[in-house]
Amino acid sequence: MVKNTWMKFDFYQLNVTTKEEIKSAVDIFNKVISNKFECCFDSNGYTRELFNTTHRSSPCNSYTGIFRKFRTDKFPEVGTPGGEGVPVDLKPGEGLIESNFFIFYPEFNLLIWHVNGYGSLPTRFADFLKNLSNTPVTVEPIIQADAVKELMKESSQLKKIIATIARPTNPELYDASNETKTLMQLMNNTNADRFNLTLAVDLRSNKKGVLSGLKDTIVELANFNAEKAVAIIEDEHGFVHPIDLIAQRLSDRRQIVTDRGYVQPQTMFNLIDNVHVDNQGVLNDYFGTIESRIA
Repeated sequence: MVKNTWMKFDFYQLNVTTKEEIKSAVDIFNKVISNKFECCFDSNGYTRELFNTTHRSSPCNSYTGIFRKFRTDKFPEVGTPGGEGVPVDLKPGEGLIESNFFIFYPEFNLLIWHVNGYGSLPTRFADFLKNLSNTPVTVEPIIQADAVKELMKESSQLKKIIATIARPTNPELYDASNETKTLMQLMNNTNADRFNLTLAVDLRSNKKGVLSGLKDTIVELANFNAEKAVAIIEDEHGFVHPIDLIAQRLSDRRQIVTDRGYVQPQTMFNLIDNVHVDNQGVLNDYFGTIESRIA
């Protein structure tokens, strides 16, 4: 049966801490391609695999790949309406595969990530690469240039954080890091459906920069699918205004017509390339901002 399916793609920077043998993510992917690393192992409760990694020179210098998660429990049933469900019959060693397609563009360490709610988070991908290469790897969501410029420049004072986090259905979110991990665990322990967080200093106070250390935290909340993540800042002129980091995150959607439940890899990579080209102007604005910003 032919149907229209929407695909979502998020934009990240893939950052690698330089070590003696690993200078960048390019070095990791090249070693994967030359079989220098073991690319399938248990990671955060699932068997995960970096599969079919390929370097391309056209349409531009980039690396394509599939990050696969193998589910070996909680299988769905199959059947027809009105009939009894039958468990999925898998052979020993098999698992249901949940895939995230991606393309890495080295010019700006740009990672365009296919979002699959049953698959892996990009932070899981970074953890996998870190364990694979024994090199620190992180991902950071790309936010619209104007928003990140305002948030990160030294003269902007972070006065308030307002965040709403729905209780995740994906258990992987409970393994977040630092402050976010505490919030996720608190929701899980109390069975709360939502967590509303407000951190603030008196806007009339002269205590400049009291919340400045939490700029990375508000970005992390946006990264972990918060329903709301708003930073209230005071600019260099004394004006106070909000920055909505959910609305300002860079992502795109594409519709595809398919008669199969599985979309072919080349089709997915073509979609990602189209997304990359169509957002080139926004990306140029962002990376121009990053290059010239004051951290």
